[in-house]
Amino acid sequence: MKLRTFLYAAFFLTLSAAVTAEQLSLSADNADWTCVIGGEAVTRPVQTSYGFVVLTDGKMISACTENGTKLWEKPVPGRPDPFLTVISKDFLVTVSDKKTVSLINPSGVVLWSKKLPYQVTESALPGKDARFFVKGKKNISCFGINGVCKWSIETPPLSSIPLVTLNDGTVLAVLLNSENGKSSGIRISPFGTVLETIRFAGIVSGAMSCDYGVLLAFSSSGFGLCAVNEKEKLTGTKWAVPSNDYAFQSASPSKGT
Repeated sequence: MKLRTFLYAAFFLTLSAAVTAEQLSLSADNADWTCVIGGEAVTRPVQTSYGFVVLTDGKMISACTENGTKLWEKPVPGRPDPFLTVISKDFLVTVSDKKTVSLINPSGVVLWSKKLPYQVTESALPGKDARFFVKGKKNISCFGINGVCKWSIETPPLSSIPLVTLNDGTVLAVLLNSENGKSSGIRISPFGTVLETIRFAGIVSGAMSCDYGVLLAFSSSGFGLCAVNEKEKLTGTKWAVPSNDYAFQSASPSKGT
């Protein structure tokens, strides 16, 4: 299991490094197929069970199969922001006009839209039971597929590191401000309770969920696996490179819900 997780982390770091590396050149000349969509893509394609969807600057969402067959192309409400998420059963979550969250069914029909009292800063994070989480600069909200806001909390200022899900289904949010050259984060239950504050080994530069917890990359080039201990109900280190048994320290824990 450790080897598999290590390879996962190495792949994650390779992808992070590729941001500044030379990019692969793609064109119609070397593509297996091409598909004309209604505008220029403003997000990367997001995978679905039938293929993928992409959001464009023409205020449209296009859905295609893996072979490039266009299934549908539908308008989205307002002026779309570059945020797109696929949640349970191929439902889509978009953000428009900075503050409006919309749910779109698998056929491209807008089911509902909700305006938030804060600006959304990233794509929604899928959760269990068809719920999803929305993040602002210092707010996190949870919505159900029926459009009901299950909870909304105010937090300390949040960093640009996306929300991620830990191995027990709780949500990890990295805070903006660091202390003594180290980032901190908060772990939140699916029901909106802040369970603990986590202090990391350094400045967190990237985070990604995996089956065993959350892979974290640091600005110092180190990385590690952060996970919740099912017995103690606290977050700790599974492993870290360079190895350090105290890479993550849990503080101010509280009982879960």
